[in-house]
Amino acid sequence: MVHHVERGEVPNDLNLGGQYQARALLPVLRHLSLYWAAHPPLREHPRHNVKTRLAVLHGFDDSFTVFAGDVARVGKERTADSWVVDNVSLGGFGAAISNIGGDWLKVGALISLQPEGGDNWVLGVVRRLSKENESQAAVGIQTLARQATSIDLRLRSSTYSAAAGVPGIRLAEDKVPGEVRLVLPPATFDFRENLEYISGDKRYLLMPVEQIESGTDFEIARYRELVED
Repeated sequence: MVHHVERGEVPNDLNLGGQYQARALLPVLRHLSLYWAAHPPLREHPRHNVKTRLAVLHGFDDSFTVFAGDVARVGKERTADSWVVDNVSLGGFGAAISNIGGDWLKVGALISLQPEGGDNWVLGVVRRLSKENESQAAVGIQTLARQATSIDLRLRSSTYSAAAGVPGIRLAEDKVPGEVRLVLPPATFDFRENLEYISGDKRYLLMPVEQIESGTDFEIARYRELVED
């Protein structure tokens, strides 16, 4: 089924209670094929018990603000939630929440985290959630990046001065040479659209490779990155 959907073909007998585009189905099918396999993936990194607090902001907009360096200017620290970290590994955190603020907390939520006493922010996604009651919960957080930069993107097909900007978060820890991961607003990634941005005195061209993940208010995609003169 994954191979069919990769070609843009949604099977007629796939009854999901509604009509969904192939690009929306593909990450779900890949996730299920991985975790419903006879041998699902094991935890990649050992965990170590700790006790420390995290300041937590959620959603794409707050994360873009954080990695643009504007968090102090707009006073976001005062609105941050406070979670207690129970364990930590190279891949993420386990945390306890004693006062759930609002109904935003769910699997797949994008969050920005700052350890107590630190000045750096970490970008992550909630991967596991177990609610004990309406106000208390335990969460598992996957770290997306320990270094990230907010950038203003433009569609390459449009005139640079006239095109509306697209906010993006460039993740610094890229595993494939010549490629970059971007966190984008929903429905931004398009195989037919190149993006570009300016950093310093250089312009960078971004050519789409694939969408990796999508959430309620964000998506993550891979692009080939070229520096232009």
